[in-house]
Amino acid sequence: MSPGEHLPPPQNLRPAGEAAVLAVYPDTAAVLGAASAVRALAPAALTDLVPAERTLLLRGTSGADALALAALLEHLPPAPAEGAAAQEVEIPVVYDGEDLAETAALLGLEVPALVTAHTGTVWTAAFGGFAPGFSYLVPEAEGDGPRWQVPRRSSPRTAVPPGSVALAAGYCGVYPRSSPGGWQLVGRTDVTLFDPERTPPALLAPGTRVRFRARRERALAGSAAGPTAAPAGTRPRGLAGTPVGAAATSGAASALELARREAAAARERLAALRAAPRRPEAGDPGSREVTGREAVRGRSAGRTGVRPVAAGPSLEVLAPGPLLLVEDAGRPGRASIGVSSSGAFDRGALVSANLAVGNPPHAAALEGLLGPLRLRASAPLVIALAGAPAPVTILRGDPDEEDREVPAYASTGRALALDAGDELTIGPAASGLRIVLAVRGGITGVLGAGGNGQDDGAQGRDADGGGVQGPVLGSLSRDTLSGLGPAPLGAGDQLGIGPEHGLDAVPALGPGPVAGPDADSAVGPASGTEHDVDVDSDIDSEDPAADPAPAPRSPLEVPVVLGPRDVLLGEAAVRALRTTTWTVRSDSDRVGVRLDGPPLPVPEGAATLPSEAMLPGAVQVPPSGLPVVFGPDHPTTGGYPVIGVVTRAGLDQLAQAAPGTRLRLAPAPPGLSGPVRDRGPADRTENSPPG
Repeated sequence: MSPGEHLPPPQNLRPAGEAAVLAVYPDTAAVLGAASAVRALAPAALTDLVPAERTLLLRGTSGADALALAALLEHLPPAPAEGAAAQEVEIPVVYDGEDLAETAALLGLEVPALVTAHTGTVWTAAFGGFAPGFSYLVPEAEGDGPRWQVPRRSSPRTAVPPGSVALAAGYCGVYPRSSPGGWQLVGRTDVTLFDPERTPPALLAPGTRVRFRARRERALAGSAAGPTAAPAGTRPRGLAGTPVGAAATSGAASALELARREAAAARERLAALRAAPRRPEAGDPGSREVTGREAVRGRSAGRTGVRPVAAGPSLEVLAPGPLLLVEDAGRPGRASIGVSSSGAFDRGALVSANLAVGNPPHAAALEGLLGPLRLRASAPLVIALAGAPAPVTILRGDPDEEDREVPAYASTGRALALDAGDELTIGPAASGLRIVLAVRGGITGVLGAGGNGQDDGAQGRDADGGGVQGPVLGSLSRDTLSGLGPAPLGAGDQLGIGPEHGLDAVPALGPGPVAGPDADSAVGPASGTEHDVDVDSDIDSEDPAADPAPAPRSPLEVPVVLGPRDVLLGEAAVRALRTTTWTVRSDSDRVGVRLDGPPLPVPEGAATLPSEAMLPGAVQVPPSGLPVVFGPDHPTTGGYPVIGVVTRAGLDQLAQAAPGTRLRLAPAPPGLSGPVRDRGPADRTENSPPG
């Protein structure tokens, strides 16, 4: 292009939530050209850029950002020639896949001809998704070779070995870790596709050119040259430190299986909790036996003192409850390599709890599912709760000090002081679902005590479950789908606590709920000093819940911004989405909140799309017509249409929506709808994801 020219504008521009825009292009080449041009400009409003098969998602932090990014795409100059050269990677492959002969027959080739054609093709990493480090590779030019259009297997495998090289629907891909999958396996490699300790962590970013080279099995293990091989003398390792190769298949848990197991474990513990006898209230017969100091201390009899993570203070997990995770603001800006933002589900609760103890708003904290959970302090600490209200019991380590019980209605948003040896019991939640606990200084890491009975797949944990687990890609958040971040906490795990130096003073009263569409806009605590507040004040007032029983609750109103695929699904689906009273299903988790009710009408041809970027809060409509609202650990791309996106404030509501909660998906307030512009027909091309 000559100076002053611009790339062709997108066919369509559609809103994607409060702060993002989805641009539709005629083909993958146009998407990659626009993505390269936007990267070259590096607009200040851009927080994430996610190319997909025929779409490009640009995300900012506000509606104004989305409008600015949409305007940029209308008049986008091409990337400078000197910055447009793509990186090229060579991947050695042993062509011995289980489906090699069948795939060759499907393409009308002999096996040697398939290998020659595959190694002679230059592939381009078009977009990521499915799992961290997985890239959908497309051939640069068909030429005289095969079109690579082979179908997925009629029966997907439950576990595809890590490093498998596969083909399906015109794409090639390399599985970075063991996972379910239905693509045709033609070979394997020992190249590390994703390493969170590497810069950049993904070997194949969008736009990377890829060449495959046939190798003998004997030579493959010894490959050590270039960026595609492990350092000499080391054992190649994949995502989360998983050894790469056929021998590792049985020990590598898939991302989907990890999420299912963590969610299943949480559901089992919740069911056991509901089946357990009610904890007696004060004055009930036998209440002293159940709730007294001696009974609780008896559970800890024979335990040794806490084992600090480092020289500083720590919290020891005595009982984690159904599911206990470390969460912070997550890993934004990495969706293009298959890494979701993750982070605290109830972002407003994270901010509120942190501000109540003087922390930065997004410091790492605990996210507990329902409770009860028990912790023990190794040193004087200040904590605060937010999210689901839950009762708190503090058993003093000093027998001369009086124990303390704080009712659920008075426990949230207020600072509570702990001394060394104090034991803290939280929950079960009086309402809601997720309890957020912040500690002054913030959580800095986890020292594992041998695991909690769940295979974690997390970085930094030794084979026996122990080891120090620190930040992964700059965050301590546990991503339950990918397995990134410290594993779910178990009894004996130690939480390192950061220093208090330089923090804000603990406010006299907690900051209360965070208002506004985004917790990032929360206002910090009032100024003061660390010596002008009683952190345990004002928590013994009369119980406001002592009034007569309230009337049955109305359905929860959860705000949704329509788009990007509301037009494709049609007015009938939009009307049904907004007028139906939905019920939260019991199989909901941090990956997605699944809703039950009358299925939405899905027009013929609208059930699947080419893979598109997903967002937290995306309301995806699968062929069943039952919506799924993606949570913080969502897959980064998907092939089902998204009818709308729940706002940030709405996600905080869904984080506290227990199974059985009734809700309505209501229109978002005026001013939150994004840019809309249509130039061409809706995209209805069938998608073929690896799973």
